[in-house]
Amino acid sequence: DKVQRYFTEEQINGSNRKEELFKKFINLVHTYCTTQRDVAFYADQLCISTRYLSAITKQVAEDSAKEIIDENLILELKMALQSTGMSLKEIADKYHFPDQSFFGRYFKKHTGMSPKEYRAKKN
Repeated sequence: DKVQRYFTEEQINGSNRKEELFKKFINLVHTYCTTQRDVAFYADQLCISTRYLSAITKQVAEDSAKEIIDENLILELKMALQSTGMSLKEIADKYHFPDQSFFGRYFKKHTGMSPKEYRAKKN
């Protein structure tokens, strides 16, 4: 799985500045992706520009910073849909979506199916 490749520390043994920043970015994504989906937040945490952060992620992982954030959040959302009895509204609230409708559109855009369809398919 492409996403797991990014998140395994063994895959990222580099010692140069870009690879170190990438590792720090991945750690921040793991910590904050459920509440922070804006690339600017992560760039600010790393004291670099959003443009530089995206250039680093493209170079190291061949994906934009936003794509990495979204992929990680989608994994979190899938786990919540599969393993909890929470309603879609509760999940939308927990993961800081403005409303259930926005959550549904976001999920469908990234997975090709609605949260309800995904939950029915996986359960």
